[in-house]
Amino acid sequence: MNLQFWGKAADFLWSGPLSILLLGIGILASVRYRLPQRHIPTAVRETFRSTPAHEGHPFTALMLHLAATLGVGNIAGVAAAVALGGRGAVLWCWLSGMIGIATAYAETRGALERCPGEVSPMHALSALGKRRTASFYALALCTGGLFIGAILPANAIHTAFPLPHPMSGVILAILTGLVILGGVTSINQACEKLVPAVMILFTAGCIGILWIHRTFLGETLRCIFTEAFDFRAAAGGLLGSTAMSAMRAGIARGVFSNEAGMGTAAVTIGTLKAGDAHKRAMVSASAVFWDTVVFCGLTGLSFSVAATAVPGILTLQDGTAFSLAAFSVLPLGEPILRLCMAVLGFCCMIGWNYVGGRGFEYLWPKGGKIYCVFWCVGILLGTLIQAPAIWTVSDLLNVCIILPSLFAILLYLRK
Repeated sequence: MNLQFWGKAADFLWSGPLSILLLGIGILASVRYRLPQRHIPTAVRETFRSTPAHEGHPFTALMLHLAATLGVGNIAGVAAAVALGGRGAVLWCWLSGMIGIATAYAETRGALERCPGEVSPMHALSALGKRRTASFYALALCTGGLFIGAILPANAIHTAFPLPHPMSGVILAILTGLVILGGVTSINQACEKLVPAVMILFTAGCIGILWIHRTFLGETLRCIFTEAFDFRAAAGGLLGSTAMSAMRAGIARGVFSNEAGMGTAAVTIGTLKAGDAHKRAMVSASAVFWDTVVFCGLTGLSFSVAATAVPGILTLQDGTAFSLAAFSVLPLGEPILRLCMAVLGFCCMIGWNYVGGRGFEYLWPKGGKIYCVFWCVGILLGTLIQAPAIWTVSDLLNVCIILPSLFAILLYLRK
């Protein structure tokens, strides 16, 4: 595989066509549903309301979705966005999250209204008579899931804890297998315990970085805004401008993190049976708020402040190395970050297994256990493959998942 060629292809797609398409559909969804972003405070309160056990709990559904979306994209991915796109990438990541709230709302509500029994983009597309598109989406979901939810997190965990091969892969595969073989109930129980704990720990670390480098906060905020909108072309033309680099990195990593537009929100929120289509869709919208607006925003800001205080950090193109350098100013900062990356990566592996498994089961209804085997093999491979190759393939598979999902959203908005 010519990684340089495919890397340039991914850069082109995310720098222009996909970024414009995602932002455009997000704006259309905002208008069509009268700014669902304004309901976020209500959605956050709804997350913690009590519901009958047989209908599922909004908090459980939210944690399942966050387990799939939170992960290396929120730490190493954001760090890579800052390193590759500059500090302006933070603003584009945050803006993509704000617009992505409406996209996630639209994809979930649309799927619920078209196919309330089996909630997913592939079932909704099938109900709309687009069976071939539904099958392509299901194939992209289960294949892309192996890279996004198994291979990539396993690689990040192995980088954070470089145990000898194949020990790290075997340990991760066994631990993940013990959870995912128990089905959605076992996955939900693990997510409810792990996701909130690691979010609190990592958030505390980011706040600590901001406090230590607080004198650089003003300069950092100025750089974030100026670099985000500096469209002066560099030697390579418009796509080489500071703003375009920031836009590509910020939106790509923002979408990679919150998955708004990928249709995965409809899959995870489908486990929630309580509430009407609006309330259930707002749970998925609130996941984008927590994931990108709050979590990625805080991560990007703290990493940008660290880069302003120690400019040499910006030369680190590897996201994990960048993150470790930023956290090194904290007492026990590196061990804390490594622990957070490991737990978030593990949550991503078990959460995305449910999402990818739903795509696989659409194509092969009785193939759930077989997909679990594929998943564990993918985890083993993730500890052996180089990270740049995984990020490139993951970006391209994201495109394969996003395009049919955005097509479905356009159908929802039209009818």
